[in-house]
Formats: sequence, structure tokens, C-alpha cells
Amino acid sequence: MMAAKPFDEVFANAFKTLEEIARAVTGDSSFEFSQRDMQRRFPDLHSTIHATVEKLRAHRGDEGAHGRKAPDAIEIRYLLFSVCNIALLILDYDATHSASQAAQ
Repeated sequence: MMAAKPFDEVFANAFKTLEEIARAVTGDSSFEFSQRDMQRRFPDLHSTIHATVEKLRAHRGDEGAHGRKAPDAIEIRYLLFSVCNIALLILDYDATHSASQAAQ
């Protein structure tokens, strides 16, 4: 954003990075943020997180797919905030998931 790159490009790169984080954490090189993959790999994440991921996934290629303009400055900040939060949840998932299983 600071380098004045198109916001749709900024988002696409951020989402690709999020996918790479998920692939590294899961060890699944074919992981995609589909409902199936999310339920299989991150079943304990709250359903609102799953829904947010689905909405973020829908933004990829938004301009071509939906015929609308790229996100504006306010929207891109929200999208990037969401990507960062989900990345943190995924990075922390194993530790949190292991602790909750141990408590049961």
C-alpha cells in the first residue's frame, strides 16, 4: 500500500502469503481455504473465522470475477487486518488445539 501498488494486487499477495502460512503449518502443500480444508485442518476455529476466511477467499480476483473495482483504502485496511488476524490464529492453532485436547 505504501508503495502505491494497486490494492487488489496488495490483497492478492497477502492472501497468497496466508495460504503459504497455512500450508506450512499443516504440512499440506495443496491446502486451500475451502470449507473442506478448513474443517479438516482447523476444526476448532470458531465458525465466524471460517466464514471470514470464505469471504476473504471470495475477494481474490474480485475485479474480474465480480466486475467491481478494487478495494478502496478503508476496505483494503480491513481485509489486510483480517488476513493478519487469521494468520496469527493459524500460527497459534497447534499450541491452542493441543492444550484444549489435553484439558479434555
